[in-house]
Amino acid sequence: SLNAQPGGSCFAAGIGSPLIYGIYNYGNILIEGGNIAAYSVVGAAIGGTSLSSCGTITITGGNVYAENWSEGPGIGCTQSTCAGITITGGTVTAKSYYGPGLGSANGGNCNYITISGGTITAETSTADCSIGVKTERYDINPAYECTCGPITIGGVVVDGIKARKFVYNSETTINYVHFEKNDGGATGTMANQVFFSTTAQQLNACAFSLTENTCVGWNTAPNGSGTSYRNEETITATDGLTLYA
Repeated sequence: SLNAQPGGSCFAAGIGSPLIYGIYNYGNILIEGGNIAAYSVVGAAIGGTSLSSCGTITITGGNVYAENWSEGPGIGCTQSTCAGITITGGTVTAKSYYGPGLGSANGGNCNYITISGGTITAETSTADCSIGVKTERYDINPAYECTCGPITIGGVVVDGIKARKFVYNSETTINYVHFEKNDGGATGTMANQVFFSTTAQQLNACAFSLTENTCVGWNTAPNGSGTSYRNEETITATDGLTLYA
C-alpha cells in the first residue's frame, strides 16, 4: 500500500502503476493528508495502467491534484483494473484530456466510485463525462471499451456525470429532473435524472417516441409556455425540475 501521511508532500509523476513516469504498485493507495501532485501521460495519474492494476484508492484528506495529459483518467485506471475509489475528505482535483477525471478509460475497469465528503473537482477536456467511463478511445477503437461499477455520490447512485467539469462540496444539493411524455399516445420510459447543483450537466437524450413526431426538446410547462431546453442540452438544476417533451 502507498500511504501519504499528514504533513507529507509528494510531487510525483504518477502514483500507483503508471506506464511511464511512475512506480509499479499492486496494492492499495491511501492518502490521508499533505500536498500531493501526480501527473501521467498514459496511465492514470493516480491508479492503474496497462502494465498493472491497482487496489483500492482511498482519499480522506489533504490537497490532491491528479492530472493525465492524454488518454487515462486523473484518478482510476486505463487498460487495467482499479479495485475502487473512495473519497471522504480533502480537496481533490482530478483532470484528464481524453478520459474522465475520475473513473476508467481505454479498456479499464473501475469496480466502484464513492464520494461522501470533501471538495471535489473532476474535469475532462474532450470526453463526454467527468466521472465514470470513456466508452471509446479517442481513435474510436472498439477494443478499448471500458466499464465502471456503481458510482455513489452524496449517498445517491448515479450512472455517471455527463459534464465536462463536476464540482462537489459542502454547498452541493442533489436534485432530480423528471421527464414527461406530454402526449397520451407517446411511448417509452425515462428515469429521473440526478443533478448536482454545483455542476452544469447534460440532459439525458429523449427516449420518448410518438408517431410522425420527433422529440427535439423540453419545456417546463406542458403547453410550451415555460422555459425551453434542447434535447441533451447542458443545464444547471438548483432545484427539482419537471420537463415536458
